[in-house]
Amino acid sequence: MKYVSLVLFTSLIFGVNFDFKAQECEVIMTLYRANMKPLANKLVTFKSEDENHSIDIITKENGFCRVSLKQNTQYHILYQDIIYKDLFKIPRSNFLECTGPLVIDGGLFTAVKMKVYDSGGDYSLLKNETIICESKSTGKLYEEKTNENGLVEFYLPRNASYDFHSVFEKYIQNIEIGDGGGISIYRISLNASTIPEKQYQQRIGRAEQEELEWIKQIELEDSLKGTIPVNVLLFINAEMESGHEKCPHLGKIYIYKSKDKNIMYGSVYGNWSISGLCENGLSLCLNSVKNNDGSFSKAVLPLKLKRGNHKFYIEDEKGFIKKEVNVEVEIRKSYNYLKNNSENFYLTSPICIQY
Repeated sequence: MKYVSLVLFTSLIFGVNFDFKAQECEVIMTLYRANMKPLANKLVTFKSEDENHSIDIITKENGFCRVSLKQNTQYHILYQDIIYKDLFKIPRSNFLECTGPLVIDGGLFTAVKMKVYDSGGDYSLLKNETIICESKSTGKLYEEKTNENGLVEFYLPRNASYDFHSVFEKYIQNIEIGDGGGISIYRISLNASTIPEKQYQQRIGRAEQEELEWIKQIELEDSLKGTIPVNVLLFINAEMESGHEKCPHLGKIYIYKSKDKNIMYGSVYGNWSISGLCENGLSLCLNSVKNNDGSFSKAVLPLKLKRGNHKFYIEDEKGFIKKEVNVEVEIRKSYNYLKNNSENFYLTSPICIQY
């Protein structure tokens, strides 16, 4: 009796354990995405609907996974932000093999396949071309490259609109994806064309080279422009140093090449007193220094000068002003214009003095 009782007691103990083991079911399945590519080497979670059981596994290269789940329990599969709720209830069985691929995000996403052609050449299919898909609602960007057959594939949420771009060309295609009519695997095929990225790179290279050549040409013309003398009308602009509101009329002022006064260029009669003119690099309008007959007034002295800084010595007839001055001649016309019109081109430049 003792032996029988011990066996019965032991059986009862192990029976509980056997019942616990029997509550688990070894499930084998292969997980796929809606683009029918295996969910390879990814972390997924099997979570019971009552949230009393959860287990994490990593899928194999082909999406294969083996997991022990509780019998008679409904499970969800969680992967990133996807919750697959259509996994059937685990039966009262020790083993279950799910045949065929299990698409965990069926009904949520759409596989969009697009053939991309060369619009800048012979309209051939573009290989290894970067294509960008932009969600109109969220602004999220998806980037993929075309394969050897010019085909690119995107895996996009449903019920949304998308624009497609190449690297240098926007809006090569667009699409609005609905709910797919409730089908789990929803595929869309599109065609698009764009100028290849390689051609754009070549264009950029040519444009950069052309810009360098243009800069060199501008620099050359700018240097040549400084060799052409033009007609410069010198005038006196006198500003009061302080304490006076108006500068007096200075009378005749003589303009010499240097302080030794060996060479006198001529004279101007009177002066302008325009505040800020010299400081801001301004000049006079030609009409303001012309007489009715087209000649220039005595308030200016015409000289032939090249672009740049020129030194002069000035004295007024009363001897109040005796000083060396600098005159900056700025020429804003192009070299080609000056080459053909230097004799008829005039500009005004101030001799700036403080009085």
